[in-house]
Amino acid sequence: MPTWMTAQQISARLIVGEQRRLEYGQRGNLAMYRMEDGSVLFDGDRTSRYFRARNAATLRAPKATTWVSLASRAWRIVERNNV
Repeated sequence: MPTWMTAQQISARLIVGEQRRLEYGQRGNLAMYRMEDGSVLFDGDRTSRYFRARNAATLRAPKATTWVSLASRAWRIVERNNV
């Protein structure tokens, strides 16, 4: 059963802008319900699956390792050993 929430309630809980929320709803990713007065209600449970909570701790992604960086490290090791 959806937990219908207004845009203001969702914005207070989650880090998401109005435009992005509407785009997800129009694409069918979020359940949304248009009221007669023009306001839009969103399924709060579903929305929290797509967007991060406001006070959530952020995890740092590990540094990306590419073949170029690996090759340059290997080359430096070879140069050090050949000196």
